[in-house]
Amino acid sequence: MRFDDMTYLITGASRGIGRAAALGLARRGATVAVHYGANEAAAAHVLSEVMEHGGSGFTVQGDLADPAAAQRILARVREGLSSLGVAPALDGIVLSAGALVLGDLAHLTVEEFDRAMAVNVRAPLFLVKEALDLLRDDARIVTVSAAIARMAEPVMLAQAAAKLALQGVSRTLAATLGPRGIRVLDVAPGVVRTDLAAPWLSDAAYAAEVAAATALGRASEPEDVADAIVALLSPEAAWITGQSIEVSGGYRL
Repeated sequence: MRFDDMTYLITGASRGIGRAAALGLARRGATVAVHYGANEAAAAHVLSEVMEHGGSGFTVQGDLADPAAAQRILARVREGLSSLGVAPALDGIVLSAGALVLGDLAHLTVEEFDRAMAVNVRAPLFLVKEALDLLRDDARIVTVSAAIARMAEPVMLAQAAAKLALQGVSRTLAATLGPRGIRVLDVAPGVVRTDLAAPWLSDAAYAAEVAAATALGRASEPEDVADAIVALLSPEAAWITGQSIEVSGGYRL
């Protein structure tokens, strides 16, 4: 399964699942637009890894909480493709960037809820809208929601609302873009050993709790989720669209 001469935008690619997806595509020859929010050094490091793994690409900055971010990000994608002498077109988008907002009903603020919806729902939707003229027919889009969308976890109230909404956006985009042959899918990870979760998972009791609640017996690694994303981007998954696929190792079944 190769992705030579194919171009992908990956949001949140400076770390975690986004980074793992970028490297997974790079190993298969893809050109990757490495989006990041604030950590330019981390994004530059991922770009160097992309090239070491046989891919090519460039970095793209954009604060997804900003309503105008989508336009600016896509303008930079066009510039980046042009700088590489690559046709101004995308074969796919992986929308892995997100904001983790914690707080139960008693403590969640309006501002926190709005941020969860802005970064996790609004930004992916309008990035796709702004990318419509760049996306090739038969392109692939993968959103990254979370298994929490099917659970009742009081402290994850805003997160569950946002990720469930993202699944609805993904499904509706699949119906909207299907006539162009564009497939849209969602993956829903469980507890993943990212920068955000690493401090919690370093606690032996919490790590044991996660392992006990997971059918496959451990927390997920970013590569576990990225491998599923790459598989769904491949031609072998050409007849799958409009689905949310949980990639959690069976967390809290």
